[in-house]
Amino acid sequence: MNRSAVTQKYSEKFTATIHEVPKIKEFVEKTLKDWFVREEDLQDIVLASDEAATNIVMHAYNGENKQENTLKIMIKKKGNLIEIDMEDTGLTFDIRTLPKPDIQLNLKGQKRGGFGVFLMKTLMDKINYKRKKDCNVTVLLKKINDG
Repeated sequence: MNRSAVTQKYSEKFTATIHEVPKIKEFVEKTLKDWFVREEDLQDIVLASDEAATNIVMHAYNGENKQENTLKIMIKKKGNLIEIDMEDTGLTFDIRTLPKPDIQLNLKGQKRGGFGVFLMKTLMDKINYKRKKDCNVTVLLKKINDG
């Protein structure tokens, strides 16, 4: 059997509240550890996933603590590619359109925000976004090293 053709996949649905973000982080981390992902790659993916989940909770759902706000996480591994799909029904926001943060303005206190998305883009190889019916789908992609 061609190992690179084998796809492993896990998914779980969470309530999209700030209190659930640590559970999302644990789900991603445990799955990657089960797949024996190298620690450096694992930490990059977990941090980017945590930031993406937090952004969805705080911006797509405006931080509202409602049970009907959901965030579905699907983690896939095909060969040396890890894909994290995050699906929500909150407000539409394509993170690919956010400009790079201006560090100087931030240090002067003239601008806030944007560093989380910048961090995600730095840690992952690619970030995709699409609107599928009534859902936002954010996709984080990272090629991992065999460890």
